Amino acid sequence: MFGLTKPSLTLRIIWGKLLGLIIGAAGFIMLPYFAPGTDFLMQIGILLWYASIGGVIGIAGVYSWHPILRMKISWWWRGMLFGAWFNFLLLLFGYEKIEKMFIAYFGANSIWSSPWWVIVEGAIVGLFLDWMLTKIAGDGPKTVESLK
Repeated sequence: MFGLTKPSLTLRIIWGKLLGLIIGAAGFIMLPYFAPGTDFLMQIGILLWYASIGGVIGIAGVYSWHPILRMKISWWWRGMLFGAWFNFLLLLFGYEKIEKMFIAYFGANSIWSSPWWVIVEGAIVGLFLDWMLTKIAGDGPKTVESLK
């Protein structure tokens, strides 16, 4: 019914958005503690950002084969790639704010104060999301074929 049994693209998208929203809510709650003075719009942005990443990783779960490179795309590679890519885009849009937050929390001379660590964090979140979505709703073309 409505594609809500495994394997299912609909189930992947729903759970992706839900899990992304939970991760985003954690960021929303923790951000003022890690970076005091962060504006409310940044908190809302983080909340919705990770919900969006979850939805996109859910949709991307249909692809388990790369037609140009002629190679299998594993869930762990797909999740890390999408998570890192999205956080790279986040870094491009908000480099100054992210840099200020990291320096305020880690200090100016720490290796961890580089805002580029956001990309690694995105890869880890993407890895977790795709792992969960593959466990819950499956992956590959069978997620779409089940609707026929």
